[in-house]
Amino acid sequence: MRTYKALKIAFVSIDNDAIDAKHVAQVAGLLGQINTFEFILMMHFMIEVLEQTHDLSQFLQRRNQDLGMLRQRLLAPSHG
Repeated sequence: MRTYKALKIAFVSIDNDAIDAKHVAQVAGLLGQINTFEFILMMHFMIEVLEQTHDLSQFLQRRNQDLGMLRQRLLAPSHG
């Protein structure tokens, strides 16, 4: 959520500093999009997917890989 808040603050700052009406409209449109339920839900799912992908990547980069443990890890329910 820190990223979401930072993104929102940045867009508001850009909106306040924009001189060109085209840029003001673009930022206003982006602000409207990031405040939708669909965007927030998609961000939540993407965070989950990226966390699991990162964990799997770190596991696969280990020198002492155990294929049995890898299989268990892939078949295990999500830890988040």
